[in-house]
Amino acid sequence: MNMNENVKTSLSSFDLPENKLPNDFERIGENKRGEPLTWGATPLVTSNDVTIQQNAVKRELELLFDQENIPSFVTPSLADYIYVLNMSRTANRESRNQDSFAYREKTDLDGFPLEGLSILNRALSGHASPAELLCIQKLLGVPSIELASLTHPYAQRIELLKEMRHAVYHATILLGGEIVRSIVPIYEVKGCDNPHNPELMQGVHMTRKTMLGRLEDGTEIIERSSFVVMVDQLPADRANAIRTLPFENNENWSTQANSACNLSKLAPLFLDNDEYEKAIPVSTTIVAINSELERRLLSEEAMRKRQRHYLAVHASKI
Repeated sequence: MNMNENVKTSLSSFDLPENKLPNDFERIGENKRGEPLTWGATPLVTSNDVTIQQNAVKRELELLFDQENIPSFVTPSLADYIYVLNMSRTANRESRNQDSFAYREKTDLDGFPLEGLSILNRALSGHASPAELLCIQKLLGVPSIELASLTHPYAQRIELLKEMRHAVYHATILLGGEIVRSIVPIYEVKGCDNPHNPELMQGVHMTRKTMLGRLEDGTEIIERSSFVVMVDQLPADRANAIRTLPFENNENWSTQANSACNLSKLAPLFLDNDEYEKAIPVSTTIVAINSELERRLLSEEAMRKRQRHYLAVHASKI
C-alpha cells in the first residue's frame, strides 16, 4: 500500500441519498469502524475504563517499535527519535481531541436523539466509525474531532491506510459532503534527530497535510501524515547543505532546511515509489475541522469564559 496513494473508490457504489445530513442512523451504521488497535479514533474522554483500554493499546502498539521490527539501516539513536516522535504525536492527539470535545457547543443531551446514544458511547470510548463521529460533531457542535488514526512505523500495517481512507470518504458522502481530490498536499519540515549537532543529523521529521473532503457547513476533512526523511539518502550536496545549517537559535531552520534540500519535492517522490528506506512512515491521522466553531469555542477568551462559568456553577453547589 502506497502511503501517498489516493483511494480510487467509485462513489456511486455507495448508493447514497441526496446530500443531506442523514437522520437515518441505520445508514450511518453501514460505515466501517476502526478499532483502537487498528485505525480507530482516539477516545473523547479519559474515564477509568477508557484509560485501562488505551494503556493496553499503547503497550501493543509499542511492539511495532521493538528492535526486531526496526530496519537494519536505522541506527539505535534514530530509532529512539522515531519512537519519541510517535509518543509525542499520540499525546498531542489525545489532548487536542479531548479539549475540543470539552469545549463543544452543546454540553448537555437535551434534545439529543435516543438513537444516537449508542453512537455517542462508542465515540467516547474510541469505537465509533468516521460517519458516527461526524454525526456527533454535528449534533454537539464539536470544533474539531478525530475520525481515524493509524500508527505504521517503518511501513508496518501501512496496507490499512486504504481501508481507513475508504471509510472516511464513505462517511463524508453519508454526511452530505464532497470528496476533494484537486488540492495539492502541504509538506512541512518539523525538526531533526540531532539539533544540537546538525553535522551528525540522520533524519528530518516532516509532515504532510492533505484535504480529503468538505461538508456543507464548511467542515474540512484533513489527513495529516508524519514521516522521517533519511539525510544519507539525499543527494550528497543537499545532505551537506542541511547539515551545515545552524539549528539552535534559528527560528527559520525548518523553512531553510526545506529550501536547501527541496524536501517538499523529494519527499512525495520517495512516498509515491514506496521508498521507505528514504522516507520512513510513522503515522497518519484524519480529522474533521470546523473553523467557525474553532474560532468561537477554542479561542483563549472563549475557553476562559467557559472555565469561569464552570467554576461559578460548581461553586454555587458547595
